[in-house]
Amino acid sequence: MSSPPSNKLQDLRLQLRSIDNFPHAQGSFSDVYKGILAQDNIDMQVAVKVYRVCDDEQKNAVALEHFHREVHAYELLHLNPHVAEVLGVATVGDKPALVMRWYENGNIAQQLCLNPHVSVYKLALDIVNRLKSLHSNYPPIVLGDLKPSNILVDDDRRAILSGFGSAYILGGTEFTATNLTGSCQFMAPELLPTIVIDDSPLPAPTFMSDMWSLGCTIA
Repeated sequence: MSSPPSNKLQDLRLQLRSIDNFPHAQGSFSDVYKGILAQDNIDMQVAVKVYRVCDDEQKNAVALEHFHREVHAYELLHLNPHVAEVLGVATVGDKPALVMRWYENGNIAQQLCLNPHVSVYKLALDIVNRLKSLHSNYPPIVLGDLKPSNILVDDDRRAILSGFGSAYILGGTEFTATNLTGSCQFMAPELLPTIVIDDSPLPAPTFMSDMWSLGCTIA
């Protein structure tokens, strides 16, 4: 059985009018800026996730793999309403970037700080169901880096998933587990960084490692 067709992300570099000078958020390999995208004669606020490029070839290779892994995952999930909406890709200077919908409510940690009366139970149930939708997708997808900063809150105060730079597509041949990384605080023990003394393959994230991260996140 072949995989369903993915949705090729469009190049939005010509429509991207401007981005802020300073990032709104930062990750291991990227910085997220507010930007303005011209679409259908309307200027809309977007999030521009810019991957860092530096003089270190090894770091660049890892960052670029995360970018391509994330693009591929979002292309496969373009019909999934439980993940962040990605509008396209762009180039900012010489750096690759994802152009995404701007979520005013931020991530789940920010939302709980700003709105302590929000239903934690409802958000936790959302996260469980969103993760289930990834694992039951065809092809199945392991998020690989589930943590509060990768869980956004939409206008209806529902949790949605983002941060697919460490995603692992079961049965896929595009990427290996070589450059997968995650946040140690939320990472399953079997995936924690170890000293590699031979050419043995690194362990790949699994449904079970996602469930470990889920428990750490909800706790």
